[in-house]
Parts: sequence; structure tokens; C-alpha cells
Amino acid sequence: KDSIWIVGSSIVARAKSYCQMNSPGLNLSLECKGVTVIWRGVGGMKWANFEDNIRKLLAELDPPKIIVIHCGGNSIGELPLKQLQISMKFVLGRLHRQLNGTLLVWSYILPRFYWRSMLSSSAADVARNRVNSSIGAFVRNQLDGAVIRYPDIKTSQGKLFCDSVHLSNLGNSIFVASLQAALNKFLSSSERAYPF
Repeated sequence: KDSIWIVGSSIVARAKSYCQMNSPGLNLSLECKGVTVIWRGVGGMKWANFEDNIRKLLAELDPPKIIVIHCGGNSIGELPLKQLQISMKFVLGRLHRQLNGTLLVWSYILPRFYWRSMLSSSAADVARNRVNSSIGAFVRNQLDGAVIRYPDIKTSQGKLFCDSVHLSNLGNSIFVASLQAALNKFLSSSERAYPF
């Protein structure tokens, strides 16, 4: 049976917990597409830890059909932006060569109220948008991958957050619905961006 891995930080860990308690469930109702969803969310995960987590999964499991990558927010401000982007492209390029039958999906880093390594949240937001557009374009154009954006999750909607970083139940419901709709689209069509 084919699998989809959703790998990332505490945003992924909390989305998994949300799905354990709520519809559409841990498998995102994708059983009809013949796939199993495997969640690997690690609180505090930084970009530097991403490849290790993929290696551990590959040691236990067959390569997946799709990997959704939701990681990097905790690294914004820790490294110069250019350096972070170079590192991301290097790791993703290597992963693409290693798993050439796997669709890589860049899941856009979400906004937040507080960025540990940035003095100003507006500067952090500019950095976040730069990373998302440059890595999103790289994954789509260079690696034949896909992107998921979350236009409805904004810090102006305070009720979508339960603290300065993490999503509330309402925020998680939007995040999970976007994941589900995007994966459905990628499995059943040649579309490679959600939403358009």
C-alpha cells in the first residue's frame, strides 16, 4: 500500500492529535485513494533536523508516494536567510535524487505572532514569505514537486491560534482541511499547487 508522509515540527504533531479526535481522521479520508498517511511531527524541529527524521523513516518504511514537508519556521532568524535557503535547496535536491519516485510537497511555513530568533515579527514575516516563495518555486520547477499554501491562516485572525505559534482547534481544522484537499488533488490530477 502506498504511503504519504507528513513531516515537520509541532504544527504537524498537533495536527495529528487534532485528526485523532476529529474528522477526517488520521488517514485524512484518503483510504479510497489506496494510501496510508504517516505523521512525523517533532516539537521544535529545525531545518537542520529534517534530513535525520527522513532517514529514520526510510530505515523503517518503504519510500512514500508523497512527502509533505512542513518545516523551517523554527529556523527563520537562526541563520542568514540566504544560507537557510541554500541549505533547504541542497537537502531537498538530494532527497529528490534519492527518492525519484516520490512527489515532494512544500507546505508553506505558517505565520505566527512570535519568532524566537527575530526581533521584529514584521521582518520575520518578510523572511517567511521569501522562503516560501523561493522554496515553493524551487520544489515545483526544479524538482517536479508541489506546494500547499494556507491563505486563510493569518495572524489577523487571532482565533486561529492558541498561543503565539500554534494553531487552535479552528486553525487546525483549516490546516487539516487544506492538507486533505491538496493531497486529494495531487493524487488524482496533474495539478501541483493548492489552492491555485
